[in-house]
Amino acid sequence: MQHAGMSVSKSIGAGVSMLWLAQKYGEDVFDLRIADYLDITADHDGWDDVTFGDALNMATGVGDNSPDREPNDIYANESGPIYKDFYLGETTAEKLAAAFAAADYPWGPNEVVRYTSSPTFVLSAAMDAYLKTMEGPDADLWASLTEEVFRPIGIQHRTMMAVANDVGRTPLMASGLRLTVDDVAKIVTLLQNSGMHNGVQLLHAERTNDALYRTGELTGLPTGKSFSDGDQAYNSSFWSIPHRTANGTYFQVPFMSGAGGITIFLAPNGVSTFVFTDSGQDTYSLNSPA
Repeated sequence: MQHAGMSVSKSIGAGVSMLWLAQKYGEDVFDLRIADYLDITADHDGWDDVTFGDALNMATGVGDNSPDREPNDIYANESGPIYKDFYLGETTAEKLAAAFAAADYPWGPNEVVRYTSSPTFVLSAAMDAYLKTMEGPDADLWASLTEEVFRPIGIQHRTMMAVANDVGRTPLMASGLRLTVDDVAKIVTLLQNSGMHNGVQLLHAERTNDALYRTGELTGLPTGKSFSDGDQAYNSSFWSIPHRTANGTYFQVPFMSGAGGITIFLAPNGVSTFVFTDSGQDTYSLNSPA
């Protein structure tokens, strides 16, 4: 049975894509500028220094709503005309035009997390354009990811929604992924193993560990949500829950999250658990550490 991944697509789609590109071409892909690969139509210069990594972190510094840093309204751009126009856009050009119609915040990139789907699609289009510069005009981001990452771990085909453009189909990445339980098990095993499968490094090891908050240092930008053990963070398309053990050891526990309470939880001890639900409640991820 296939399950709708919803925003888990951001982690397994855009997140895993970036980890694969970093392994294939070097981790400097995180520092590539969006503006060097896409035609930015914004009427401001807010996109000038936004990198692939900034977009993956939901920290572009671009957006319309709630222009105050504190308290951080992380979901401020999940509503309004631009949000609606983005989802109604039927082509890559229409979706990018909606994304670039957003205003510029008074802060720069990599400073404040503002979670919404359009930056992930912008990143998807930029990754696809970058891949074409490296592999030729016929290169296809989702097909290449499937061939070089998913098939080696035993996933022959995974559906990702895409939108049309004049040279192919751009994977949505923000949502649109469909998964089976078997798919999830194989993907989380790859991530838990720092991107290695059968002795072959498919994903960049250090960047994978960074995405999963396993560097030994506090990682990610705060989301504005705090718990008794610390602040929640967002990093490279993965959320975290802070957890402090009885002996005082502190962890940031990574998870992927999708609408309806979908959660894929990767414990630091290597155990992965997940739930697909449409209950509308995200209590699973909040209670996972306990």
